[in-house]
Amino acid sequence: MSILMINSQEDRYEENIGEVVNVALNDDDKRIILISGPSCAGKTTTTRKITEGIVAAGRRALSVSLDDFYLNDVDVPLREDGTKDLETVYSLDLDYLHVFLTDLMAGKTAMLPSYDFVSKNRRDEYTPVSITEKDVVIIEGLHALNPVIYSGYVSEKNLLRVYLYVESPYDFDPRFIRRMVRDYFYRGVSGERTFAVWKDVREGESLYIDPYIDYADVRINTFFTYEDGVHVKAARKILSEISENSDYYGKAQRMLRSLKDVDPVDFSLVPENSVLREFMKDCYEQ
Repeated sequence: MSILMINSQEDRYEENIGEVVNVALNDDDKRIILISGPSCAGKTTTTRKITEGIVAAGRRALSVSLDDFYLNDVDVPLREDGTKDLETVYSLDLDYLHVFLTDLMAGKTAMLPSYDFVSKNRRDEYTPVSITEKDVVIIEGLHALNPVIYSGYVSEKNLLRVYLYVESPYDFDPRFIRRMVRDYFYRGVSGERTFAVWKDVREGESLYIDPYIDYADVRINTFFTYEDGVHVKAARKILSEISENSDYYGKAQRMLRSLKDVDPVDFSLVPENSVLREFMKDCYEQ
């Protein structure tokens, strides 16, 4: 994989980021940027880059994650089978979110919550935040395009809605590889567990994200043609650990065959600020 090809892919993504930043800077009505997309579409990096672009132009930007508005574990709604439904928009504390947005848009001091994913509860500490009419708020999350988040609390003219997706020519979803590698190295999750939850993840996206894609003002494909080479060593390691007794052994073997002829990409060629850095771990280059 040549550095020229890698840079051309990264430049395409950066141009998309620049377009969003330019709209926000040149249209005073666009006070809130909503960034949505399915699991492992690159929302964290994209949000950071847009925020940095606005700040670099001399404007203030406030970044907000919808993850911090999750309900406490005991209050999360249940599916019909009795399991907690963390995919639904109603797993968020919508009442508090609406108070937060109302106070923010009215120029008042709003109290930004913080969620602890270890205890699965909201922390006691809140951060006071406020904005002026010149500031931009970037709200990121799976459900950011769902009107239940903002309708009646933020004017449509104040919104710039961005949808991230990962479209590729592969016969498997590259988001699965991204998630499997990330969760294995950063969250201690086995490849088998990633297979087990993927069906629920996809069903949740179909129910709670896909219906609102057409609300987006901007769509950005965060797939990179070279990313299979970035993840191939880690993917082979993780998939090879799935035993013959596993229900997912066949799927793992098919994926391994798909990756058989993929050449690894030297990590040093991947820009430090690339979206793919969300899903990489240097230790598996050894």
